[in-house]
Amino acid sequence: MKPDLTLITLGCAGLAAAVSAVGALPFAFGWHPRTAVGAAYALPGGVMLGAAYLLGTRSLDRSIPLAGLGVALGLAFIYWTARFTETSDEEESPDPAAGYRHLLRDSLHSASEG
Repeated sequence: MKPDLTLITLGCAGLAAAVSAVGALPFAFGWHPRTAVGAAYALPGGVMLGAAYLLGTRSLDRSIPLAGLGVALGLAFIYWTARFTETSDEEESPDPAAGYRHLLRDSLHSASEG
């Protein structure tokens, strides 16, 4: 029996979106230990690097200019998202609203990937 590739793809996409949101969890609960934040960002970062590699190698087989355009658009999206939702000055803030802003920023980033 062959596995249903559509179900596998949907499951992996959902898992990737869920794992990407892990980076916001420390901020949502109001605790900010550096090791927890680092680990929360490392896991989705690895997933995203793996996905980028697979998408990049598959797109290069089809069209190098379109692959370059896709990379440029993706980088532009990340740049503008980071620029307009920058919260680095709130990293150590005890304000609960800072956690919600981090959650919103990371959810925005995760939604575009899912």
